[in-house]
Amino acid sequence: MRSKAIDDRKECLSPLLIVLVSRIKVIAVHLKKSFHVFVSLRGAPAKSQ
Repeated sequence: MRSKAIDDRKECLSPLLIVLVSRIKVIAVHLKKSFHVFVSLRGAPAKSQ
């Protein structure tokens, strides 16, 4: 009886974990892109001088 409750809980948690992981991946990609843009913007004036 107890193990079945744990299995049900795992089935409830796994979709949430999948959603969280995908969200984290999207956020990480956005952060990387914005970081590269930020670095290139900061690096551009230094190179031109």
